[in-house]
Amino acid sequence: LDPEQQVQLQEVQRSAEEEIKHNEERQLFHLGRPLRVGQPFQLLHIQSRMFVTMEPPDLPVSPPTHTSTNPLPPPPQAQRVGLTEGHKGSHLLINPVTSSSSSSRAPH
Repeated sequence: LDPEQQVQLQEVQRSAEEEIKHNEERQLFHLGRPLRVGQPFQLLHIQSRMFVTMEPPDLPVSPPTHTSTNPLPPPPQAQRVGLTEGHKGSHLLINPVTSSSSSSRAPH
C-alpha cells in the first residue's frame, strides 16, 4: 500500500473501532430497561455473539443444515430467521396490532 492508502486504511480502522465502542456503550445503556412499542432493538445470541436476523423471503434460500419435521414449505410471505453478524434485518420492532373488530368493542 502506498502512504495515502495506509492513511485511508487507518482512518477506516479507527472509525470501525469507534463504532464498535459506541455500539457497546448503547448496549450497556439499554441493558435491563424495558422496551417501548416502536423502539428498535437487537437480539444477541450470547454463545455465538451473532444477532438474530430476519431475511425477506425473496432472498435465495440456502439448503437446510438439519432435517425438518415439517414437510410443508413456509408461506410465501414468511420471513427466514437466522444468526448473522448483523445488518438492517437485525433491527427488530415491536408494533401494536389493531383490528377493526377489537377497536369497535367496548371495554369490559
